[in-house]
Amino acid sequence: MIKFPSWVFRGLYRYLDKLDKDQQLVFMNFGYTEPGKVIDLEGKDEINRYCIQLYHHIAEMVDLKDRKIVEVGSGRGGGLAYVCRNFHPISSTGVDIEKSAVAFSNRMFGNERLQYIVGNAVKLPLADGDYDIVMNVESSHRYLSLSSFAGEVYRILKPEGYFLFTDFRTDYQWTDVKSVFQDARFKVLKETDITDNVLNALEKDSGRREMMVNRYAPKVLRNSILNFTGAKGTATYENFLTREFVYRSFILQKDKAE
Repeated sequence: MIKFPSWVFRGLYRYLDKLDKDQQLVFMNFGYTEPGKVIDLEGKDEINRYCIQLYHHIAEMVDLKDRKIVEVGSGRGGGLAYVCRNFHPISSTGVDIEKSAVAFSNRMFGNERLQYIVGNAVKLPLADGDYDIVMNVESSHRYLSLSSFAGEVYRILKPEGYFLFTDFRTDYQWTDVKSVFQDARFKVLKETDITDNVLNALEKDSGRREMMVNRYAPKVLRNSILNFTGAKGTATYENFLTREFVYRSFILQKDKAE
């Protein structure tokens, strides 16, 4: 797995907040493509097409219209903002542990239907049984306790609420991940291997990622950050190519009320 201490991510968010004067770095995922499918985007979104398509893939799994949704691990806010604009939930809340990312997200995207709050994924500052849908996009691999996170998601969901989850793991780790979901009493409605979709997105988006790293990263950190982005030719990219890393998406559902 890609191992960075938590302080590295938090420092990176703060660094980007100071340097991203064009406000282009609002997504931090590996992206997604689907053969024969091209979604229509607003002009301002085109630069982030592949990252957006990963959110689109997750958001279209169930009907979000007029639902109350949460994204845990909302980062710099672009993904949830896209979902809110295009899938029309009644309210959207993003939760992230990094204060500077939350402040940036609210400044950029916050409105009467969309807010971002500071919170820990394994101890969510949200009420029991209050949400229809929880989303988690390429964030859980950094959590200290996946089982605590799964329990928190189950707690805040309404009966029969949906948990839309996507992330990567080494191949052998997925058995443990699915056991965690089962122990948390989630029912798996759909599981999809999207490794090839992610790899294809990295190939198509590699030039932009390299440009962004060269533009924003200090020279001493460029190789490490480029590997973090998964650009073509990096160790991360090779791990997807050889399927050392496997990327999956899930629709999970909470039980009915007893």
